[in-house]
Amino acid sequence: MNIFRVVHTGLTAVGMIFATSPTWAQVSCDVDYRIMNSWNSGFQGQITIKNTGSNAITNWQLEFLLPETQSIVQGWAGQFEQSSSSQMVTVTHESWNSNIPSGGSVSPGFIGASNGSSSNVPAMFVVNGVRCGASEPEPVPEPEPVPEPEPVPEPEPVPEPEPVPEPEPVPEPEPVPEPEPVPEPEPVPEPEPVPEPEPVPEPEPVPEPVPTGEPQMAVVVDGLSWPWGLDFLPDGRALVTEKVGNLRLLGNDHMLSSPLAGLPNIEAEGQGGLLDVLVGPTFAQDQYVYFCYAGEEGNQSGTEVARARFDGARLQDWMVIFTATKIGGGGLHYGCRLAFHEDGHLFIGLGEYFEYDQAQNINNHLGTIIRIHPDGQVPNDNPFVNQANARPEIWSYGHRNIQGMAVHPTTGKIWNHEHGPQGGDEVNIPRAGENYGWPLACYGSHYNGEQIPDDHAGQGFIEPIHYWTPSIAPSGMIFYRGNMFPEWKGNLFVGALAGRHISRLTLDGEAVISETKMFEDMNVRFRELSEAPDGSIYILTDGGTIYRLYR
Repeated sequence: MNIFRVVHTGLTAVGMIFATSPTWAQVSCDVDYRIMNSWNSGFQGQITIKNTGSNAITNWQLEFLLPETQSIVQGWAGQFEQSSSSQMVTVTHESWNSNIPSGGSVSPGFIGASNGSSSNVPAMFVVNGVRCGASEPEPVPEPEPVPEPEPVPEPEPVPEPEPVPEPEPVPEPEPVPEPEPVPEPEPVPEPEPVPEPEPVPEPEPVPEPVPTGEPQMAVVVDGLSWPWGLDFLPDGRALVTEKVGNLRLLGNDHMLSSPLAGLPNIEAEGQGGLLDVLVGPTFAQDQYVYFCYAGEEGNQSGTEVARARFDGARLQDWMVIFTATKIGGGGLHYGCRLAFHEDGHLFIGLGEYFEYDQAQNINNHLGTIIRIHPDGQVPNDNPFVNQANARPEIWSYGHRNIQGMAVHPTTGKIWNHEHGPQGGDEVNIPRAGENYGWPLACYGSHYNGEQIPDDHAGQGFIEPIHYWTPSIAPSGMIFYRGNMFPEWKGNLFVGALAGRHISRLTLDGEAVISETKMFEDMNVRFRELSEAPDGSIYILTDGGTIYRLYR
């Protein structure tokens, strides 16, 4: 392609182009260049195209090659059009595409453009659809012939080498005398053993800071209908039962939910209703929660235990795993406390429905502690599993009305307390197959004033660990394990209904060595105690309030 460049040389510039093919027209071009006053730098010009060849031009146009930074303006005879991807712009006008006969010419008029500070504007013609340029390329001269090389003369023959004389024989070397033996080195004495460094004693662990300050009691929520049981979920929320038959969720923000769905009909009569609740030890895997309540069958009622899955909002898969012996009417002494032993067995504390003598009859469940697997199956090592006329679920008997159970934090044993009549409330450690004496032995008296023998051991019964006379009517019970009150760790806490206080028992092994009554000035019936994950203690009252004990 031959490129015709229009060079700004003042006011006038003239350019000529000729086609390089004989089939093209020969063309010349006059460009009149003028500076435009309306732009600081620019040009406009009148182009005259002459056909000096013998063939007519049927189609032509003029192209300008401008830098990318130049702007494009409207000319008189046409316009430049440029895209960001190309620097080639084309000036076209329909009147320019008319035929230019042989020897003819055409003056399309003026064109204009702003070319920045540049003074050279490359341009080219496109004639009959093919770009052509200002001049034909100069012919490339043929290369001069390379002269043939002169013949190389043959080399002269090399004379044969003279024979090399045989070398004279080398005389044998004289024998080298054997070296004198080197004396063995003296043994190097072994280094003295380096004494081992004395062991650096491990640093003593830095004790955690002990919380200080007086215990504080704050209201968490109020207005419940006879709250009875409370236990914490792994995420810090708690499930709360109302004796009337409701289960509620207490959030970490201390907001109380509406009654949760999934409960069966509950016999809420007298001392019966929805009573204890216990989050299973394998809740993280199976979401099981366990309930103790008064169930009804026809005109009879009795204690039942069930489990269900809690999905965070409701109960599902409700299944009764234990049904105690039922009797007609009464509505008293259902007991109904639950505890899981460290070996995974579920313990259930029952009352004797106010049927005193039945607590000595192991052919029913009245006044007993029950031991079962979490699914309700009876362990093979229960004490009465192979005994005729005995219920295989029974672990111990001779109890009156159990409303508190807890697991000792060190020994793992189950502890319980039970109501006496007038005096004689007891704390016991139930052992397999043992009889705890009710109603044949007690440290209280009957409601009619009749005295009850207080000799347990003399009648073959187990003596209580601790007892209260007069009665405090014990309810909820926990061993404290947390760090919020380190001075209380291992103490046994018991709520008192009639006594209207919380009893804190200090222990030495399995012996109670002191008792402190707390919060007597509140004058409320303390129903249940439960330790929260942070070490604070949540307390339920019969008046419908949940308190938090903290520091």
